[in-house]
Amino acid sequence: MASTSLTELIERGAVTPRALALMGQPAIESMALMRCECHTGRISSDSFMLDTEAGTVAVESIGTGAATLAAADIAAYGHTLLQAIDAAEHGGHGRLRRFATQCASGQFAHWEDARLALERSESRGIYWAIIVFITALLAALWHLNS
Repeated sequence: MASTSLTELIERGAVTPRALALMGQPAIESMALMRCECHTGRISSDSFMLDTEAGTVAVESIGTGAATLAAADIAAYGHTLLQAIDAAEHGGHGRLRRFATQCASGQFAHWEDARLALERSESRGIYWAIIVFITALLAALWHLNS
């Protein structure tokens, strides 16, 4: 499958959970790399080219002009991510929506801050699963010893 722009997916209402996953860590990594290479221009939904089958995302700045500050790029990314979540086929993207809202409101000044916040929100569910599993094992041990 050829790459499809995020704008196209939003307009068709065909944003899949896999496309949203690509808009998480892979998109942040790609944008941070793009800015390190001193690309100029602005970021919008047209900037994101997704290949959901291959699991890749490419980010290109649109137009030319002065390089924007990372905080402005992160805010634009947050607004774009909110558009994608609104157009998603399935709901239930609470964590990603909270993260996108934080980005759009300007809570992150650097890409590293945004990356760490997303990693924290993604790993939180794993910790709860481990806690529940350990609690169930302790309950089973207590029951067996009674």
